[in-house]
Amino acid sequence: MGPEGGTVEVVDSASPVFGARVVIPEGALTEQRVITIEAVAPPAELPEGYIPAGVCVSFQPDGCSFNRPVTISVPYNDRDNDGIIDGSSISEAAAGIFYFNEE
Repeated sequence: MGPEGGTVEVVDSASPVFGARVVIPEGALTEQRVITIEAVAPPAELPEGYIPAGVCVSFQPDGCSFNRPVTISVPYNDRDNDGIIDGSSISEAAAGIFYFNEE
């Protein structure tokens, strides 16, 4: 990915992070960067009251900064369209994306 921007998306339907993507607008990067998306294990300890609502996703490289805001999308399953994330009691409205800082 370079200064022209673009989209990096997991298109392999067998991947646990199928549908995860990052949209990088033109001018957000000043040089070519390899952007990757992969499933990772959740952190060993989450803050009290928090549970993963799906697969944890890693967008790499760490420390990559952008000159313009990027948009990330992280998939979750609600196959029966009941508004509850499958395998949990978490409503779609209560779900959020959090950044994990290993430090």
